[in-house]
Amino acid sequence: MNVQEKFPEAQRDGWFSAPDYDDLLAAMAKVIVGASDKDYQGDTLALLERDGKLGYLRFGWGSCSGCDALQGCDTFRDLQRLADELEASIVWFDDANAARAWIEAHDWEGSRDASKETIAEFLAAVRKVLP
Repeated sequence: MNVQEKFPEAQRDGWFSAPDYDDLLAAMAKVIVGASDKDYQGDTLALLERDGKLGYLRFGWGSCSGCDALQGCDTFRDLQRLADELEASIVWFDDANAARAWIEAHDWEGSRDASKETIAEFLAAVRKVLP
């Protein structure tokens, strides 16, 4: 994805204002399920769909430009680097069965993917869309 083509409005009048994570993810794929920690910093878990494939993405975020990659983006180059890193982090599955199997086999108890509450919210929502 070319972020300058997707978000030309980010650069205006000499200022750079990056889109939010929701817009960035939506430009990459359809978000089927999303769950985020309810704090000033944390993690987001997402089940994505693109071109008939499902994907899982986890990324962390913070409350300021010093601790959040997106808020730290000052140029299209910075934003492109972040978009490329997020894209490379997506675990893609060929179908719903493969996604469901991976999600059910993942060690959520031993992981640091997000808070226990966020993981529970994510898994409950995923189980509704991937019964």
